[in-house]
Amino acid sequence: MDWPTYLLSTASHNDPDLPLAFDADMPGRAMSWNQYVQVVKSVAAGLQATSLKYQDCVGLLSDNDIYYYALGDAVIAAGFIFCPIQTTHKVAELAHQLKTASVKYLFTSRKLLDLALEAALFVGLPDEAIFVYNPPGREAYSGSRTSMSGLMSTDVNRWQNPNVDKDPREIMAYRMFSSGTTGSPKAGEISHHTHVLRVDQRSKGPFSGPETQAVIWIPIYHSSSHWNYHQAALGLQTIHVTLDKEMRDMPALIDIVREAKISSLILPPRFLRPFIACIESGTRSRNDLKTIEKISVGGSAIDPLAAHQFRATFPEIKFLGVYGTTEAGGIAVGPGPDLSTAGLIGGLMPGVELKLIDPETLIDVQPGEDGEVCVRSVQVFSRYHNNAEASASSFLKDPSGDWFRTGDKGRWDSETHRLFLTGRYKEIFKVASKEVSPEEIENVLMQHEAIEDAAVCPVPSKHDQNELEVRAYVVKRDRTDQISAGDIVRFVATRLSSQKVPTGGVVFCDEIPRNALKKVVRRKLLEIDADKL
Repeated sequence: MDWPTYLLSTASHNDPDLPLAFDADMPGRAMSWNQYVQVVKSVAAGLQATSLKYQDCVGLLSDNDIYYYALGDAVIAAGFIFCPIQTTHKVAELAHQLKTASVKYLFTSRKLLDLALEAALFVGLPDEAIFVYNPPGREAYSGSRTSMSGLMSTDVNRWQNPNVDKDPREIMAYRMFSSGTTGSPKAGEISHHTHVLRVDQRSKGPFSGPETQAVIWIPIYHSSSHWNYHQAALGLQTIHVTLDKEMRDMPALIDIVREAKISSLILPPRFLRPFIACIESGTRSRNDLKTIEKISVGGSAIDPLAAHQFRATFPEIKFLGVYGTTEAGGIAVGPGPDLSTAGLIGGLMPGVELKLIDPETLIDVQPGEDGEVCVRSVQVFSRYHNNAEASASSFLKDPSGDWFRTGDKGRWDSETHRLFLTGRYKEIFKVASKEVSPEEIENVLMQHEAIEDAAVCPVPSKHDQNELEVRAYVVKRDRTDQISAGDIVRFVATRLSSQKVPTGGVVFCDEIPRNALKKVVRRKLLEIDADKL
């Protein structure tokens, strides 16, 4: 079944005029199921009158908003592919996404319009392909560009679903960005069939129900927000949407929890300690959390000590460790780690098969040994768009069905039937919960006229040993050049987002360790004398 058909036929709302989504930053602004359907059908009909061809890609560049995936579903209902663009304030990063996903039209909020226009010019996207995202309840737009509000004036009866009678496994619904082993973000293609099965599986969880109150506070383009949003669209919970938050914003998040009576909360691991501290310091009251029934923690490695402290502080809140990827969907869920069970996630989600391999030989490891986590399920994505090499290297061929290689290091306990994550084989690492690609930073460093060779790696943060920051290793083109570490830091800072800047130091060295294929041997970088910092 195609996604719009599933959505419109499966959603169950006791009162279609009651809100399914609230704007937590703008009291009184909300969206009901009837309004949702109106947006999907009218905007879809309007888009079908444009020059777009079936399965062309349409992107959206916007901060978190209650109508975000309503627009996305309109794009899909029109027969196109929706691409949630990762928000950035760097032209080069946005241009890379537009090019990688083959975006033909881009909706952008007014706030990010100038950035979008500059990036569009960079990749050759025509000016008329930039639309304004101005959803209901936001500031009106009276300019000459095509806008969401303008498309909403289209008669809904003009909409016809072009996805009907096509193989839902072969038509794509999404291009979702996820960083991979080759460095720069890649656009993973998710079919209608796969998205329907992902949403359907997660809707059967023990905490799903129309009385559930959830909050979207991490970037809405992220796959976990994507799923959370569609649970609400189907009538399985109510969501409260706010701008994405940093650690310093924990009091504001807890205020939303209290005011909206949130019962289900997604919490990235790095936020566990700030969340606890906000209560223990008296900044906010334990009573503010009385409606929370469970938290889901995932997205990166979970510190067992932080998990233990959370359980000790909030024994009444169910703690769940979750593991999944943009490419593979949900993989495992369970109690998560504690002091005696570091790395523990839990059992496999229904329909997920697991195997662990030696990443060098591709041979299955012995029971109880660490290996690369490979999964097979109906939730696995189709491919990386326009990247056959990355697609091929991400799958392990098998006559009975290919396995997706996650790049994560793990161990399976055959007695308890639980998965433990013990590290990452992939080079991607996270700074402030955001994925960082070494190759992307290295490519920028190599643009500097004074640099002959360069590599980067993660090092423990100076401010928090449980966090990471970027360190750069640089070979000068002219050994007598007076270029400084500060010059290099500023060079990167003007071109990439803050988490990609080498705040962990710049080491000037004689050569970069590389293998026979000229790939950086990152484990040898830290062996370079630290006194060269």
